[in-house]
Amino acid sequence: MEPGLYDKDNNLIKSWAGLTFMGFDIEKNYGPDNVYSEESSGYRILEKRCSGTKLVISDKVVKIGSFALAACSQLTDIVIPDSVLYIGESAFYKCSNLKEITIPETVKRVGGGSLNTCKNLKKAIIKANIKEIEPFLFMGDKNLTSAGPIGSGCDIEYPDTIKIFNTGCFKDTRLEKIVFPSKIEEIYDSAFVNTNFSKIKFPDSLKRIGPNIIDGKDSKVSEITIPDIEKISPEAFKWANVEKIYIPKNPEHIPLIFFDIYKNKLDYIRTLDDLLDEGKSFKEINKMCKKGLER
Repeated sequence: MEPGLYDKDNNLIKSWAGLTFMGFDIEKNYGPDNVYSEESSGYRILEKRCSGTKLVISDKVVKIGSFALAACSQLTDIVIPDSVLYIGESAFYKCSNLKEITIPETVKRVGGGSLNTCKNLKKAIIKANIKEIEPFLFMGDKNLTSAGPIGSGCDIEYPDTIKIFNTGCFKDTRLEKIVFPSKIEEIYDSAFVNTNFSKIKFPDSLKRIGPNIIDGKDSKVSEITIPDIEKISPEAFKWANVEKIYIPKNPEHIPLIFFDIYKNKLDYIRTLDDLLDEGKSFKEINKMCKKGLER
């Protein structure tokens, strides 16, 4: 197959030879030795390495462009070399039979939605040098049930340097367990909409929680624990079926409007001393801990 611009039936539309797009020489800048990409015509640029179920990307590739391999449903395995520095938006969108993927440490950006609607994806290891899980990155990946830092053994593994979970990044997955990065600071809107959590405890490092991060009438979250956080949207949990929201005693930063909206659901995080002051015996406390009720 000649490198060039192909339609969905793999008919050659234009050769890359001498082709330019918005001032770029496609053959030089967007050729197979540099990038897989999609241009405004809506046709994907393909070449022979995308014809089977396994794609080993050339170690001359430095960027995987937006929508580069979108809807390549035949692919079950994609091998990304250390030469790759950037992965564009929706690069692997709707690769519906992709099972596993590892993104190397050399990558500086993993574009939003790049693994969106990979419905058979069961393992994603993101070693990339990034500080953000971009919008809708894993949206619709219904075989993913856990997320945590590299080495956690979770279905999704990300670097502990992550500071931001952006809009809808885990939306419509089946996440029921998460180990937050130690440096996480911000969680944007819809990040955990339509997931399978029963309880979530947000870490003390968190500085901002956006609106509707947990939403949907089918939400299974019954308990949420939050730190004393100043920037929290009044609508963060408004549409979730949450029963209890645990907050620190005598919080200094949580906005007053938050107390007004959730007044019937709020309770306080109880320390060991609090439980002893309430007259609980160590045996009772131990029993509570075993049931996962400690606060």
